Amino acid sequence: MSPLTNLERFRVAHVTFSLLRAKNPNLPLNSQNFTKTLTAVDLLLSFLSQERQRERQRETMKVVAAFLLAKLGGNENPSVDDLKKIFESVGAEIDQEKIDLFFSLIKDRDVTELIAVGREKMAALSSGGPAVAVASGGGGGAAPAAEPKAAESKKKEEEKEESEDDGGMMSLFD
Repeated sequence: MSPLTNLERFRVAHVTFSLLRAKNPNLPLNSQNFTKTLTAVDLLLSFLSQERQRERQRETMKVVAAFLLAKLGGNENPSVDDLKKIFESVGAEIDQEKIDLFFSLIKDRDVTELIAVGREKMAALSSGGPAVAVASGGGGGAAPAAEPKAAESKKKEEEKEESEDDGGMMSLFD
């Protein structure tokens, strides 16, 4: 569904305003009330558009999850039929368009590499929070002894940052 044109928005607002006036005849017929109605219609349309977007994302994530589930189950090259079997086993709706799109996008690509590239992109979009360390198996013997010292210094840094932050944005909520 494409976004509404301005004329369509005004028509929806006009009908909505007319309905409001029918319920409340004392509502003044002026540009301020009509503008409020138009704003409310825009907010509602925006919300509906966001909901549609979320639903499309959920449907896409179902396909990705089924594919990765098949890979985790030992299937090195899951097919469309494998995904359909997974969807049927849990009673989920099968969206053939999404499945076909997914397979066309990952065609001739290694999923592990795609995930690694995605992680790199997500790391570039850092939210400014603390860095997350990825645990790896088979480390050396000296690393655990160094961890308590690192944790202690991090704790001291955090306490120092918190005390410096008192004069900043947090004072807005006092």
